[in-house]
Amino acid sequence: MSSPATTPNDELIFYCPHPNLTVRDVLVITENPYSQRIAHLWNLAKALNPRFGDVYRASCIFYLPSDLPIEPADTLFSRSRDWLRQHREDGRRACISQFARNAFLAVPPPDGVHILVVNEEILEGLDDLGDLGALALKQRTKGIKSFRDSLPSPLSGVSSFEGVERVVSAKNNFHAGRPAGNFGPPVSLFNHALGLFDYHLRHLDDESSTVHPPPALIELAHQFMVAAANSYPTEFTRVAVIKDILSRIVAVPLNWEVSQAQFGIWPNAINLDDTPFFVVEVTNEAGLEGDASLQAALSYAHIASSPLDKDSSKPSNYPAVLSNCPAVLCGIMGNLLEIGVATYTDGPYYNLLFSERLCLGFYAAKNLLRLARAFTATRHVVADLRQFYTAALPIPGNIAHLFPSPLPVPTYTGFVPTLTFTRRVSRSGETVVLAEDEATRQSGIYLATMTKPRNIDEDTVVSSSVDDTSEVVVKFTAQYHPEAHCLLAKAGLAPALHACVPVCGGLFMVVMDRVHGEIAWKAVQRGGLLPYEIYKDIENAVALLHSNDLVFGDLRTPNIIVVPGGSGSDARRRGMLIDFDWVGVHEIGRYPASLDNCLPDWVSGIKRYGIMDKAHDLAMLTKFKRWCHSV
Repeated sequence: MSSPATTPNDELIFYCPHPNLTVRDVLVITENPYSQRIAHLWNLAKALNPRFGDVYRASCIFYLPSDLPIEPADTLFSRSRDWLRQHREDGRRACISQFARNAFLAVPPPDGVHILVVNEEILEGLDDLGDLGALALKQRTKGIKSFRDSLPSPLSGVSSFEGVERVVSAKNNFHAGRPAGNFGPPVSLFNHALGLFDYHLRHLDDESSTVHPPPALIELAHQFMVAAANSYPTEFTRVAVIKDILSRIVAVPLNWEVSQAQFGIWPNAINLDDTPFFVVEVTNEAGLEGDASLQAALSYAHIASSPLDKDSSKPSNYPAVLSNCPAVLCGIMGNLLEIGVATYTDGPYYNLLFSERLCLGFYAAKNLLRLARAFTATRHVVADLRQFYTAALPIPGNIAHLFPSPLPVPTYTGFVPTLTFTRRVSRSGETVVLAEDEATRQSGIYLATMTKPRNIDEDTVVSSSVDDTSEVVVKFTAQYHPEAHCLLAKAGLAPALHACVPVCGGLFMVVMDRVHGEIAWKAVQRGGLLPYEIYKDIENAVALLHSNDLVFGDLRTPNIIVVPGGSGSDARRRGMLIDFDWVGVHEIGRYPASLDNCLPDWVSGIKRYGIMDKAHDLAMLTKFKRWCHSV
């Protein structure tokens, strides 16, 4: 190739059309790029944005599009993939050993993508459905195959220390809360039936409970308690006594003689429908023959990842590709009854919801009513799941089941936004479809498109969007202070808040505008100082909270975002607070019991379950000032 006829602009723009990267990952290299080899520029790009290296571990192909403008940024991903479909074979490419000045036939446009980086996975995805969903599902299919090959059998996974250790050490594949960091958002968020089930089990002792067991079910619960309290010489004998009672309790036929050839495993019982969604495992006594609940979770994982027929090459051949496979799991160990729920997203997730030693005694009436309510809720969720699996599966390429489907609690009557989830957001602000590391799995933050109703009540929701749809951040959290968020949002010191909805699963769904900026923590990690105006904004935000007798509580750099300036009088960068989980009333609110005292971030006085004080915010503000330029 010949050199460009004139001196090019002193910058090269890289873009990688991978679903785990966003338009924010467009990278501009400005330090004499045309005098360097492509290989050097690519290594520099990976050093400046390590996410490039995480995604593109395999060898790369460098296309040189001359007609791929960056704007509109919202469609760059789809436009770049369309360009690749049209120019896959005849598009100009750069050799990795080539000097950039020799790669371009003409001066590249300053407002376009100069180097489009792809790998074979991207190119293969173009031939399937060519969109974000297809690539994610293809990745998921590979993950299911790999997971199934490494999964121990349910019995071997619970019957010895070696088996349990193998399950616990598989933290990147099987997610049941062990070790401590091996968790994701609650399973109940991903299916309405499981969400309502979770809600009912959390309110078994409420006088206002909406779960009303019929007399016949109360009698069955009584029979089950008596049977469970007895001792039996073998597991087989115990199963023989309880199986008919349990089948009548859940009100669906149960198969107590599952063929091992069906899923390669042998659970005690599953429902007789085409798709198993109720799994029962029994051990004769707690402490003997392993943990029945863990065994049920392993059985579920085998079922969800089993191919439907011998042609395992078809992506739709796995239940966990087209559905998140919601299920209820029952573990019975002597008189210990445990009920949990499971789904399969980037892997199988299991949450225990109910655990009870079944005894009558002096409190027989109370204990019996509690168990009967739990069984009534179980009967309801089994019926709901049966209906769920009867409905048609989503069309291939749909990825909605990878994301939450939150259900507001039955008592909530406020505004619930209409959301279409699109991505997950890691704690560091990176966006992905499928979580691939522990930190991202733990995050309860997502991106979504919100449809804005025209009659929205602006007195209760602070909204900066005037379009019918807008991109929002959705956060699921156990506690939140929407009043503090609204207070700062009205002052331009926090993203606009659209809703804070209590949802089944014991969480709040917080919906706010997505503001494009950089987490202050990232800027600090690079060793640079933030503009003094950022400090002033955060100081003003803290002062506004304090004037309302509120303490922010967690004034660390991950909870501060630096927003680029606009135009005209709004040209300067701004600082915003983005996390209101800890906000409490001065000298009344308390810090979380889970606060990590070992972190060096905290100032004196901040401690686990300690009383919150405005002085703590001011001391943390002083620490933050060190990361900002002086006046």
